[in-house]
Amino acid sequence: MQPPEKSSADDRYTALKMAEPSFTTDGLLALHAALLGAPHHTAGQIRGTALSWDGHHFAHAPLIAPSLEQRFAILAKTNTFQSLSRDDFFNALAHHICELHAISPFRIGNRRTLALHAEQIARASGYNAQTCKLSKNAWDEVLMLGFIHKDYRAIACLLKGAPIPVDLFPQSIIGIAGLPLLPNHDVSPGRRYLRTIARARSELEDYLPEARDQAMAQVIKLTQNAAGQSQLTPASQVLAYLRHSKGPIFQAAMLDAINFGTITPALQAEHSALERVREIAAAISVGIAQQTRGSLEFLIETVRVPEYAVRGSPHQDRLAALFLTNTAEQNHADPRFAACQRAVDDISAKAKRNRTSSPKRIAAKIDQTRREIAARIRSRDMMMADVKAGANARVARVG
Repeated sequence: MQPPEKSSADDRYTALKMAEPSFTTDGLLALHAALLGAPHHTAGQIRGTALSWDGHHFAHAPLIAPSLEQRFAILAKTNTFQSLSRDDFFNALAHHICELHAISPFRIGNRRTLALHAEQIARASGYNAQTCKLSKNAWDEVLMLGFIHKDYRAIACLLKGAPIPVDLFPQSIIGIAGLPLLPNHDVSPGRRYLRTIARARSELEDYLPEARDQAMAQVIKLTQNAAGQSQLTPASQVLAYLRHSKGPIFQAAMLDAINFGTITPALQAEHSALERVREIAAAISVGIAQQTRGSLEFLIETVRVPEYAVRGSPHQDRLAALFLTNTAEQNHADPRFAACQRAVDDISAKAKRNRTSSPKRIAAKIDQTRREIAARIRSRDMMMADVKAGANARVARVG
């Protein structure tokens, strides 16, 4: 793509909207280079360093190129969403843009490039997405909502020029010392299990991403079914609580800092991720309620939760979830997961050669390995070679 000779970024943006688009990885790189112009030495270059926004990490650098290839392969397969109705088109476009934003392949200029990319896709499909008319704050806010929480409804509304419903930004119940509160719910009839705070926090870190997804799906379903406020309000408050940076994991860290000891959540084997997180969080809330206001204010100022536990990398979370839901064949075909799946296959083969292992035990070992690898993928420092090496070490211990 040859950019027109323009002196300002606004002129380049306007001109590039009408240029012939190329919806490929190379096309996005060329679009970025044309938009930034010659003075920028990073123009059109995939970043090789870590990048974050407000503490939330974008895609790990070695995974950027294969992630872009996968994203544009999906776009090509759907023919840039041209067969969809207007509402479905903008929903699909919002999802595409937010997933590219989670990757953020460039050191600078990601959001401007994606705004222009969205306009080009809309124009190619016969629609109009006037992202240039949006304020920077509005664009940033909806991108952040999609990036962190995979909630694409707000950006779809902005792209098609519709007002954003208030329920897309749920508000938490705020209690003492500014901590978010979990809304009241019926006590689970399940058996109460003793959990150390450290173990409870570990379980929260494992289940919280999925619990947030389930809470959001619940709010969307209630909204679509025109449920009353008596149902929608508590569901929205649960979602806001789970999204809050000082939510369950932070509060578990506060109790851990004062050696609180143990909690007794009511858990059942059939609990979903949302139900499990809610029960653990409710037990943690009991411990928080026992502290004085002064103690809580002191802990809020002094407790430092590791950045990944509270924020982390939404893109890596997406990859981990995809790895777990894919079939073995799909993982082998995906360059991002091929080494991971080979590690699972090694564990499976080794376990099956052990004649003393029952089918149930073999399945449990395979499932455990897949979840361990998914946890490694969620870490932004994860490298495929490290995963393979770690799995090889586990192979020797199976049996």
